[in-house]
Amino acid sequence: RDLYRRCARLPGAVMLAIGTRADCLSDGVLEVLSEVAEEIPLLIELGMQTVHDETLSFIRRGYDHETFLTGYARLDALRRRGNVRIGLHILNGLPGENGEMMLATAKEAARLSPDEVKIHTLCVLRGTEMEEIHRRGEYDPMAMEAAVELTAHQLTYLPPQTVIGRIGADAPREQLIAPTWVRNKMAVENALDRYLYENDLWQGKNWK
Repeated sequence: RDLYRRCARLPGAVMLAIGTRADCLSDGVLEVLSEVAEEIPLLIELGMQTVHDETLSFIRRGYDHETFLTGYARLDALRRRGNVRIGLHILNGLPGENGEMMLATAKEAARLSPDEVKIHTLCVLRGTEMEEIHRRGEYDPMAMEAAVELTAHQLTYLPPQTVIGRIGADAPREQLIAPTWVRNKMAVENALDRYLYENDLWQGKNWK
């Protein structure tokens, strides 16, 4: 409470962004967030990552999608009281997931109507278990063309008023093993713009 209030009172502060987990939204946490929201607008970001429980179990997320929905509902109740926005993170390229599964995650994000969505691509980093899985040939990162096509179709299901905060990934150069194309953000953005234009697609086209 003290830390958030000190941040809220910094000169020029206009919003406080807080990243957390859906299983960390206890009554006490929500009480603090509600109090701070009276002083400064809040953006509270949750990592949904995927809607598929088998994937969540494989990556040892620590809770299933139903637990995520419970936490989201608690946060949504706070949002309805005002001065709170919700951001969701989804992660493309998780092991074992195909295009339809990743589209299902985007559709679920759309159903929840968050204020912001960040779309990430899974990166293989040095010193992680994913590095070992990748080196054994058990995981192939997404190609840029596949990621661009998928992201374009995911955008069509997201509400047109939803802010898209990210369409790629970040990783320290010295740690990134694959996919290396994520380093060239401009190329990714240009390819996405081109795919949307050439295929007559836009954010919200399939949103209902």
